[in-house]
Amino acid sequence: MCANKHNNHQQNDRYYVRIRSPGQDVPRLRRRNPSTQLLSGLAADVLSHNELLKRFSCRTVAVGAETEYHLWVETNPPPQISSEHIGWLLAPDNIDRDELRDAPGDSVTTGLARKAASYLPPVFGIEVATVDLTPLGGSPPPMSRLLTTEQAGLSVDTTPTGSPLTDWLTWLDRTGRPYLLQTDLELTGDGRYWCWLRVAIFGLETQLLTDEHLAELLYDGWRGDLATVYDLEHLTSNIRLLRRAGWTVRKLPSPHENGSTYTLEWSPEVDIEYKKAERLANTVRSPQAEYQRCYRQSHPNVDDAVYEQFGVDPTIRLDRDDLSAVLGLIPGVSTPNQWDDHPGRESPHIEPVEIIRTAAGTSYEETADEDTLHGSTTDANKTSGDYGR
Repeated sequence: MCANKHNNHQQNDRYYVRIRSPGQDVPRLRRRNPSTQLLSGLAADVLSHNELLKRFSCRTVAVGAETEYHLWVETNPPPQISSEHIGWLLAPDNIDRDELRDAPGDSVTTGLARKAASYLPPVFGIEVATVDLTPLGGSPPPMSRLLTTEQAGLSVDTTPTGSPLTDWLTWLDRTGRPYLLQTDLELTGDGRYWCWLRVAIFGLETQLLTDEHLAELLYDGWRGDLATVYDLEHLTSNIRLLRRAGWTVRKLPSPHENGSTYTLEWSPEVDIEYKKAERLANTVRSPQAEYQRCYRQSHPNVDDAVYEQFGVDPTIRLDRDDLSAVLGLIPGVSTPNQWDDHPGRESPHIEPVEIIRTAAGTSYEETADEDTLHGSTTDANKTSGDYGR
């Protein structure tokens, strides 16, 4: 099923695989592990074509009252390999070339969409779409970037409802904080993965992030910080790193009744130049480079030197089993439009060009067996037709 291919809103010509969450009438999925392994299995499968693909990216974003996932891959083929051939390699085995060639999106994204449909439970909708993030606003909100002091992986236990990351995203949804989470993965030379993880939290009712806002975030141990997600000593973030760079916070009585104000101060006693400390603060306070990576998919390494000068690594090496700690689907959460309380920012504009299957809603049969409901990472050769459209 195809939608109108024309659009006048798109920032660029990139197509995305759009994964849509199931509706509220799918309670069994919400109570169980929400497919944390399936999305990571998809990423590992896709990146196994390492001679043709450079990067797998997943963006998690609030679109109205929904949580959506936008996937794309960056190709790096030799000159003799066409994009149509890459799409055919990505797609399940029983997809023929004519289906990819005739699809309205590009061949690579079309193949990736078919592969996603074979991995994910049928309650999730799968589309090929263009995505325009311009309504979010070009002014960057607070950004958190996950960093590590040593390459010790991200081995974390799953929780009854998913993983620490999916539990955290569910909390953001339920508290009405729209966000833009970006996960980039590349295969290393030794069969493991490089990961870049960053998030923008649109939690302020203003587009201007002042020093007082930054001080309050630092003072309160901001829960929007990625470092709060993983209880691992070797992990930190650009926000937590501010204290090592000499930034301190003072809480002062406010002239308003029962209020407080916060001031951000830098100590010249630390063995760090103010210029370096200021650059680090700007990765949170005015994070143009970090935000643009989420906003326009520029190169993921744009700000790495800022962090490396503090002795931390902004790129995290993962084993295959670690991927579910940075990727995972969360169930739909009953919320109003999360962008309504954020002046100057609106939900992304999305135009489907092909709808492979729609997300389950009130018509979903809750009596479906467990394998059909939750899918299986061993079902890599199933197509969307096997799950029903």
